[in-house]
Amino acid sequence: MNKARKYPLWREFVESESINFGSSWSVETLAKKLECDPSSVEFQFAIDSIRRAIRKHGMYLSSAGSNGLIYRVVEAHQNADVMARMQRRAIRSMRASVELGANTPRELLDAEQQRRHEAILERASTRLALINRSGKLLT
Repeated sequence: MNKARKYPLWREFVESESINFGSSWSVETLAKKLECDPSSVEFQFAIDSIRRAIRKHGMYLSSAGSNGLIYRVVEAHQNADVMARMQRRAIRSMRASVELGANTPRELLDAEQQRRHEAILERASTRLALINRSGKLLT
């Protein structure tokens, strides 16, 4: 039987570990500290929660370059690369959103659905146009 906890294990990990730029942990170590199987959804949720918690301190947890065997906090000078990757992903998602919205058959939507659909599409299109107009944001 699991013992009752005041905080989730990922939070206990964040608060108890000395997390600095360049810190690293093997998947096995994290799995043990988080008390879950590394192939489980629970483990992935815990990793995502750790990422969100340390991002507030300007840090990013990555397993890139280690075939998923080691998680490390990237060095501060690498944050610009992480930021650029996140922005490219966001722009691709925005383009996909506009494409989906523009190609949705309106005749299949009732009046309220059409109104909502058009409002969301207009906002997304405007945002995408502003991004495109501002030139190349990413290097």
